[in-house]
Amino acid sequence: MIRCNYQNTSCYKAKAVGRLDSIDAETGYTTGGQVLTVKGYGFGGEKVEALVDGVPCKVFENDENHFKCITGANSNPSPAGKFVGQHGLRRKFINSTYVLTYENIASSTEFEEKLAMDLEAPANIKDGHSGNIYTAYFKAPASANYRFYISCDDYCQLFFNNVGKDEAGKTVVYTSDSYTSYRNYFNVFERRKTTQWFTLQAD
Repeated sequence: MIRCNYQNTSCYKAKAVGRLDSIDAETGYTTGGQVLTVKGYGFGGEKVEALVDGVPCKVFENDENHFKCITGANSNPSPAGKFVGQHGLRRKFINSTYVLTYENIASSTEFEEKLAMDLEAPANIKDGHSGNIYTAYFKAPASANYRFYISCDDYCQLFFNNVGKDEAGKTVVYTSDSYTSYRNYFNVFERRKTTQWFTLQAD
């Protein structure tokens, strides 16, 4: 897909990355030919591609919650072990029958979970008793100082952990308790939409 910035001055190609919950094998053959079943969410597209240890795994069956593929040969596999990969952008849409607050939204059971392609909720989806929770990793493209912009209607918080990948280490870095118009990130007179600067290293 093609994505552009909000000024429409810079465009780029992007892929939606599915959420991986499980793979039915942790070891394989260097000669390839092994059938893998991967479960998760976001695999319902017409063109699903997968790599296993950097080698294409040919997808022959898929739906929204799983796909199966045949591994390719790899004469020089990576050392044994697991690592954190790309899990996509996780979105919970809460459609509640009661007033939501910062305290109760995270524990609400009245939600549906989806794979999101953007860190942006659809506009005007519902007025009142609804909200979204997004969870993702941010990978700094270069070692530099970064800050984040946000707009919401009516209330929102941004959590961030700038010292590791553990979600338990997140802290609140931004809170807005008032209405902000759609995509109104850049009004310089409204500092409340901008987080502090974070010094991040490219990974």
